[in-house]
Amino acid sequence: MASDLDVLADLAIADVAYLEARKSFEEMAPKIAALDRKLAGQERDLATARSAVERAVRTRRDKERESMSLDSDLARLAARSEQMKKQEAIKAQERELESVRDHKSELETAILELMDQEEKGQALVVVREKALEDARAALSSERGTLVAEQSRRQGRLQTAESRRAALVPLLSGPLRPKYERVYASKAGLAVALVERSACGSCHSNLAPQILMDLRKRTGPGICEACGRLMVWVGP
Repeated sequence: MASDLDVLADLAIADVAYLEARKSFEEMAPKIAALDRKLAGQERDLATARSAVERAVRTRRDKERESMSLDSDLARLAARSEQMKKQEAIKAQERELESVRDHKSELETAILELMDQEEKGQALVVVREKALEDARAALSSERGTLVAEQSRRQGRLQTAESRRAALVPLLSGPLRPKYERVYASKAGLAVALVERSACGSCHSNLAPQILMDLRKRTGPGICEACGRLMVWVGP
């Protein structure tokens, strides 16, 4: 059976692998979300263009109906003018007739402007439809690649997590809860290996006596600088 020191040494490697795998996996979701937001933006642009055209069409039709209703008013006023005898009544009628004509002219001008808006708006819709189609094609491929990479990284994360989960129960006696306390307080990095007479985690130089004790491999040490469990690996 592996010694506690060997298990701790393996955990030092497994913990780092797990954290790296988790960080790598968590990087994927924002990238996928960014693509989804980009596509949603294209869809909103198209919806806005379509809505603008629909508003222009509704407004134009309202004005066309109003213009047509003025035709009957003009015909009625013109017929009544022919029957009038008094000069003042005729002048008042002509003023009313002129007002209706002016209003109809304004409506016809507005209708022409709205038709121009419709034409430009519809052209913009076509452009944005093409942009959305192109974006969907490009982003769909890119998204598929990202999702596949996310799945691959999730597999690596699960493997790293399983490796670590299998090692922790191998720690004996009070060492396991001690490891778990340090693990919780040190952001998932509970064990450091000695590297070049220093802590492999915080890189603080270790006192000669501590190095001698660690080389004896009678038990794990504690880094006085970062508080992590220390293990000597090697001759």
